[in-house]
Amino acid sequence: MKRMNIDWKELQWIAWDRVRWRILVSGLCFCTMT
Repeated sequence: MKRMNIDWKELQWIAWDRVRWRILVSGLCFCTMT
């Protein structure tokens, strides 16, 4: 049970990191376009 909770938290962190990276990349592309 404890192990699963840790894995879920890790998955959530990875997902958030991906979202943050996507925002950063799209923001960079937007700045380059203008």
